[in-house]
Amino acid sequence: MRIIQMKLALYTALSCIVLLLCLFFFIEGYTIFNIDIRIVFVLLFTVLAALLAAEYYRYNTAKLIMDNKIIYIQVTKIEENCEKKIYNTLSTIVIEYIISCFGVLLGSKVIKFNVDGIKLIEVKIDHDFIFIVYGKDNWNKTIRLLHGSLSTQELRDFVERFRYETGITPNVID
Repeated sequence: MRIIQMKLALYTALSCIVLLLCLFFFIEGYTIFNIDIRIVFVLLFTVLAALLAAEYYRYNTAKLIMDNKIIYIQVTKIEENCEKKIYNTLSTIVIEYIISCFGVLLGSKVIKFNVDGIKLIEVKIDHDFIFIVYGKDNWNKTIRLLHGSLSTQELRDFVERFRYETGITPNVID
C-alpha cells in the first residue's frame, strides 16, 4: 500500500509541476525548433493526468481491500550467502497480503474480484496454501498464497467470514 501511495504522490507532484510549466509557457509563448513548446507540455500533462487517474483508481481499490480485510498475513523471505559456513544475511524481503471480499492486496499489487465483472469462483485452503480462483467469462486465474499455520479456530473463523462476505464456502483440504 505504501508503494501505491508513493506513486500517487509522485504523479500528483509531477502533474502540478507540468501544469505550472504549461501555464508559464502559455503566458510566454516559447517555440523551440519550430515546435510550439506549449503543445508538448499539454501532451505531457495529459499523459501524467491519465497516469494519476489510473493510480488513484488502484489506490481506491487497495483501500477498499484493506478496509474490508478478512485475513492479513505477513510472509518474510530471507536470502543468505554461505561462505565458509558463515551465514551473512544479504536481504530480508517482507511481503504482506490482505484478502478481502473485493480482492487481494499482495504487496503493492492489486488483484481484484467481485469488482468490474470479475467473479470469485473458488477458494481452497490446504495445510500451507490458500488457492483463489477468479475470472471473467472465458478466462480464469488462480493465485496460490502461503498462509503458514492457522489454528483450527482461526481456520473456522476465516471460512465462516469468507462465506458470509462472499457467498462462497472455501474448501478445506487436509
